[in-house]
Amino acid sequence: MKETGAADVLAEIGPDMNQFATEKDLSSWAGVCPGNNRSAGKNKGNKTTKGNRWLRSALTECAWGASKKKNCFLKEKFWRLATKKQRKPPATMAIAHTLLCLCYMVLKTGRPYEERGRPILDEKQRNRLVCHHVRRLGKLGVRVRSVPVTDQGVKSTATTTKGVNAKKTRGKASSPSGR
Repeated sequence: MKETGAADVLAEIGPDMNQFATEKDLSSWAGVCPGNNRSAGKNKGNKTTKGNRWLRSALTECAWGASKKKNCFLKEKFWRLATKKQRKPPATMAIAHTLLCLCYMVLKTGRPYEERGRPILDEKQRNRLVCHHVRRLGKLGVRVRSVPVTDQGVKSTATTTKGVNAKKTRGKASSPSGR
């Protein structure tokens, strides 16, 4: 599928990027640039423009594939956008737009694409993830006490609930004590 998607995109836009001044021009021509219809500070809609329908359908298909790929920043971006009020179609178009911009940069510069690293979490996001996982472990019957990380390494201890052996609970969910 990867080769088919790349061949479709390359067949539609061609290998020479000198015909497009910027990636914004290419996105507009393809019909994947985000719409921006605002009036008096209110969003009136964000429909995409009409463009090359074959390229847009190929990019949309590739965007759905990127949303399923493991360890990819596009997957994280897709689900960050899609979880807001169950808005998957706009998230798909946003990923298609990003894919087309990446294709433009690769074809324009001639350098191969390098996957971005994992984004660095700020303190608020980190604390939110820690609370989420502690809560999930609590629902699975594991009581967790955490101690801040030091330079020597992680100093957190996890203990199972009273009287429950880890071998006995394999495949069974037990409720945490005190709840």
